[in-house]
This record gives sequence, structure tokens and C-alpha cells, in this order.
Amino acid sequence: MKQIVLLSLLLFNLCFSYAIDASISFATFKSADQPYVEIYTHVLGNSITYTTEDSIQYQASVEMTIVFKQGEQIILADKFNLVSQEKADFVDLKRYALNNGTYDLEVIISDNYRPDNEATYKNGVAVDYRKEEKIQQSDIQLIASAGAAKDASHPFAKNHFLLEPLPYHFHGKNSNQLLFYYEVYAPNLEGQLQLRYFIQQKSNAQDRKLKIEHKERKAKSLMPLLLAINIKDL
Repeated sequence: MKQIVLLSLLLFNLCFSYAIDASISFATFKSADQPYVEIYTHVLGNSITYTTEDSIQYQASVEMTIVFKQGEQIILADKFNLVSQEKADFVDLKRYALNNGTYDLEVIISDNYRPDNEATYKNGVAVDYRKEEKIQQSDIQLIASAGAAKDASHPFAKNHFLLEPLPYHFHGKNSNQLLFYYEVYAPNLEGQLQLRYFIQQKSNAQDRKLKIEHKERKAKSLMPLLLAINIKDL
């Protein structure tokens, strides 16, 4: 039996730009045991204060505070430091297990060497992986680059892929392809699944599909998919 899965690529920016120039985005997925949220952080090194730790090397540090709330109740909170040297960018990924539900996400980034240099990001997060559905899909993770994961313990490794998140969800005029990763969950199905995915232009008059692609895959409990759409002519 062939099942049809529809995927629309609606590109939107979940980022902010203040004195600290940073990109924060997220995507939800489902493991065999529980849903989880991935938080992707990219901080430009030249927007953070550097200090000389010794006579040769510069170092910068930011404090990250990540909080998931439901109303006034804190469901999950995490605080940690990211350290960068040689004026390089900060790149980080964190995974947090969460039950199905709607959450308020707050991320605060603070410059440890300049307390007034701080930025706050807020957004709603919906986690919805219902067991009764035959086919479920994760969120879309936009990818800057991808390859085979030689080390499964690498923070950007997932299902044998090494995935670098695309900062700012931005493709410049010289970009030739839109690369993305997502997962399909089909534990109770057999046969082939037909996947249809497209880029759609949003307008007040009528939505218009600009690029449409099709793939067929054998149904599995977990189907990790790394896909690309040619955007050279868009």
C-alpha cells in the first residue's frame, strides 16, 4: 500500500539581531521513547567581547540560559557557558526531552566580559506526536552543510548524518540549493511511502508553489531524510 506524505517548506526566520549578533532556531523530533526539542545557536564572534587570557590567545565567553515554561511554571531550565577562541563564531546544539504540549521558550545570551551586552529570544514551541496517528512528521531543520557522521558522539551527529544548522535561516543570492533534514515516523505501515515536498510563495492573493519534488521510500518506524531542492533560479 502506498501512502502519501505532504511537506510544505515555509521558510521563516526565528532569529534576532541585537548588539549580540545571534541566530536561535529550533525543531522538534521523536525518539523511540519520547519527543525532544533541538535548540540551534550561532553567535557571531565579532559581536562578543574578547579578552586576553595570556600573551597570545584571545577568548570570549557567553552565558546561555534556556527555559521552557507552561504559564508561570518552569518545566525545564538549563544554564551553561560557551567559550570561543581566536575570534571564531559560537556554534551549539542542545537536545531536551519534552512531553507533548505547548511551551513558551526563552533563551537569554549574555556576554560574560560585558554584562550590558545581552539578548533575549522568545517563541512558542508545540510538541505534538500522537501515538494514534499512522504517519507523523518532525519539524524541518534547515542545513548549511551535511556529510556522513564518522563519530556518533559528535553534537551535530544524528542518524548517521553530520548536520550543520543553517544560521539565520538565510540563503543568499549565490545559494544553489536548499538543504534540509527531517524525519517521518511510520511504525504501523508497510510498503512504499510517496513523499511530496515543495517551496511555496506566500502572498495575499494566492499561494504559489515554486518548486515541487517527489521521492519514494520504504515505510519504516523511523525514516531520516536529508533532501535538497535546487533554488538557483528562484
